[in-house]
Amino acid sequence: TESDYATGYDGGHILSCDPRTGDIVDYGAPLQRASWPYHRVDACRGILYAVGMSGEFLAWDINAQQTRWAGYPPRGIEWYNRAILLDESSGMVYTTNNSETDLERRMISYNPSTNRFSLLECHMPEDPRTGKYEPMRAQTRDRGPDGLFWGVTSSGELFTFDPDREIIEDKGPCWPGGQRYTCSLERSPGGRYIYYAPQTYRDGSPIVQLDTKTGRKKALAFLANHYYEAYGYIPAVSYSLKLDHTGAGLFMVWNGAFMDLSEDIGVNRFGHCSIMLLHIPEGERKNDVY
Repeated sequence: TESDYATGYDGGHILSCDPRTGDIVDYGAPLQRASWPYHRVDACRGILYAVGMSGEFLAWDINAQQTRWAGYPPRGIEWYNRAILLDESSGMVYTTNNSETDLERRMISYNPSTNRFSLLECHMPEDPRTGKYEPMRAQTRDRGPDGLFWGVTSSGELFTFDPDREIIEDKGPCWPGGQRYTCSLERSPGGRYIYYAPQTYRDGSPIVQLDTKTGRKKALAFLANHYYEAYGYIPAVSYSLKLDHTGAGLFMVWNGAFMDLSEDIGVNRFGHCSIMLLHIPEGERKNDVY
C-alpha cells in the first residue's frame, strides 16, 4: 500500500519451513520494496529464483544463504514477471524480454555461474490474429525426451524451445476459439503428451491433450457446462495442472464463480476455488513414448 512505501516497507522476506516440525526460519528481505509472487527452485544447485511484480529478479543461494542477484537486469533487458523457465540440466534460467523496445519478445537467459544476463536472438512466435508477439506465459517444467521445452504465449501460441541451439519453433494456436489464454502446461511421464486448460468457459472450459509426436490436439473433457448444470458453478480459470506419477490422474485447481453462464462474468470469475481430478482413460494415453 502507499502507507507501506511511505514508512519504508522492507519487501518480501525469504522463509523456509520444516514440514516435520513446523519450524519457520526468516532469512530477511533481499531487496527493499519488492515482493516475490513468482518463484522456482533449482534443487540441483540450491538456488531460489524469483521475480517481482515490477520485474525485479532474484537469485538466492539457499545453501550459503546469500544473495547472488537482487534487482533489475541490465538496461534493455526486463524480466517478465509471470515466467521463469529453469533448465536444471544446465543451470540456465530463461524468460521473455518485457522491454517495450523489444517488440518480438526475445528470450533472456541468466547464467548463475557467471552471474550474467544475455539477450538471445530467438523470440516468441507471432500471433497471426494481431501481428503481435506476446510474452511466454507457461512452459513445461523440464525438457522432454526430445530435449525441448514446450511453452505457450499469453495469447495462446504454442512453441518449442531448444536451449542448446537457442532456437524457438512456432507450433500454432493452443485452441481454435477466440480465447486461448493458458497458464499451465503439464507433460506426461513418458513425454509424448502435454495437457493444458485454455481459459475459455464460453467454449466449455476444455481440457486439451497435445500429442507432441503428431501435433494432434484433442479435447478430453468440457467442464463448464457440466458443473454449471449440476451446481451452477463455472470453472473459469485454472493456473495449475499436475499429473500423478502414472499419468492417469490430472489434478487441477480452478478459480470459478456461481453465476449465470449467459453473463459476462469478467473479473467475477475469481473467488470460488475448486479442486478437480480428471481420470484419463488408458486408451487416451497409450504409447506414451516419444
